[in-house]
Amino acid sequence: MQPRLALFALISLIFSLAGCGGGGGPAMSSGSLTYTTDWSLRNSGRGVTGQSQHIMILNSAGTITDSRVANQDTNGSVTYHLSGTPAGEYLLKVELFSGRDNTGVKTGELDVQVTDANATVDTMVGEDLSAVKVSPTPTTMSVDSSKQFYGAGVFNGTYVFTKQSDFTWSQTGDFSTITNSGVATGTAAGTGSVRALHVPSGILGSARITVNVFTATQGKWTVMIFLNSANNLIPDAFLNMNQMEHLGQGSNVRFVVQWKQIRQVGVNESPTFEGTRRYLVTHDSSNENDFSGVVRSQLVQDMGDGVDMGNASTLSDFINYSKSHYPADHYALVIWNHGNGWQRGTKPPAYRGISYDDEFNSGIQTWQLSQALGSTHLDILSYDACLMQMIEVAAEVRDHCDFIACSEENTPAAGYPYNLTFANFFSNPTDTPKNLSKGFVDGSLAYYASPHPSEAITQSVIDTTKIASLETAVDALGAALKNNKVALTSLVQQIRANAHNFGDDAFHTRFYYDLYDVATRLKAGTNIAEVTDAATAVQTAVTNAVVWEGHNTLSSNSKGIAIDFSAADNWPQIDYAQLRFAHETRWDDWLSVAP
Repeated sequence: MQPRLALFALISLIFSLAGCGGGGGPAMSSGSLTYTTDWSLRNSGRGVTGQSQHIMILNSAGTITDSRVANQDTNGSVTYHLSGTPAGEYLLKVELFSGRDNTGVKTGELDVQVTDANATVDTMVGEDLSAVKVSPTPTTMSVDSSKQFYGAGVFNGTYVFTKQSDFTWSQTGDFSTITNSGVATGTAAGTGSVRALHVPSGILGSARITVNVFTATQGKWTVMIFLNSANNLIPDAFLNMNQMEHLGQGSNVRFVVQWKQIRQVGVNESPTFEGTRRYLVTHDSSNENDFSGVVRSQLVQDMGDGVDMGNASTLSDFINYSKSHYPADHYALVIWNHGNGWQRGTKPPAYRGISYDDEFNSGIQTWQLSQALGSTHLDILSYDACLMQMIEVAAEVRDHCDFIACSEENTPAAGYPYNLTFANFFSNPTDTPKNLSKGFVDGSLAYYASPHPSEAITQSVIDTTKIASLETAVDALGAALKNNKVALTSLVQQIRANAHNFGDDAFHTRFYYDLYDVATRLKAGTNIAEVTDAATAVQTAVTNAVVWEGHNTLSSNSKGIAIDFSAADNWPQIDYAQLRFAHETRWDDWLSVAP
């Protein structure tokens, strides 16, 4: 995808300000939290102190639904009413600052998981704790699901400010694991407790937890979204999540999302969470085309820090998790991120191909995709990323899926309009995967017809059972071009200069061309029978392989499959040799001598 930098900066600014984290339509609140803070002991010298508080309500997806700035304007108690408290669990998060208006340094914090939409929470500034309360409690979860626990200081029933970094975590029993930040993940059925030790005081608190066996239910479709926004695409991740939520989930179609966010100075300074999470998308009737950052889906697993979504094994783990927990008759996988066709990036870091993870400067290479898919077989594999509909990429994964849906061209930052792309999956889930895959084409053309008329749009779906025949045709064409290299030198250079190449912009020079268009231009430019016959066979094979295709007027020569048509001196031969396509055809022999 092409980044939306200006909008991204705006979103980051919104998240960095105190106030309501709006968007996503109505707030969907069901109550109001009453928050009281007492400043009378601020100068007592006992507990942590400050002059202002940032009071926030976060829903179960980690997005802010309401917030306030509370300055110390009195030495007594002040009460605030915060709306946007959802039904079910939500987090009250309060940060204490040394200066007014949330300036200076953060001196303390309070994190409490709340289950009452109309709760009352009392706090005081400047008092030391006499006990530790761990929330939420009691808690029931299933094996492989995760829950964030919080430790909070308490004095005679009133919350006081501490620091989450002052707590260490442990557990009783062998039913779960617990991280240093208080994230418990169920590992086996059982009952026990998670414990938070406030290290400076030596005071211990605990919460009761019960872990049940996870019971999987069969659906018609499980759609897996490998949503890697550990980069500059973060606002579009929120847009696409809201579009999925507009459709929701039910017994027939379920969206399972593995989503990563990181904090990056100047790029994403206020993520709604840091790390990697898995969500089961739930229905939200609010505006599906909203970038504001409100997500209401069900968090099913918090994977914490250190997950590299530019690693093929991470993708494999996600596929296996989704299939075991959300089994279905049919599976679709969408790899969401930047893409670079078959190649590594042309600018540093030079080793990234698709699914860029800026935390690790990593990316999954085309020749690693088969490893990532492992033994799994998908009905539909899609790349919500730039330039991925190439014969070199398709050949790599053709044994792992029935249909491949993606774009020959750069894709806009917003990617697929998920509410349109998957609409027919929900309205007619028993239709064939081939028919349903048409939504990738129709949805994209409909969405980008009006708001983005200046961007080149291509979208196609390939039948992988036809790729072997297409490879055979390209193999013959590669041999014919090499055999007649001298006679074709001028024509080849003319095609490369005049035909539309995908992904060529101010920052990149790529030599990706529509395969059908290349064959057409070869036929028109020479009378060499070996070449024209091979080009005709390629056209036939492309037509047979592409089951759905669409484009706007800016990509009028697109027919659904691109190919590398580089000159030998611009061609990364060592990388190309790692591709399955290079081993199965003589196209690399041609590229190695191409004028």
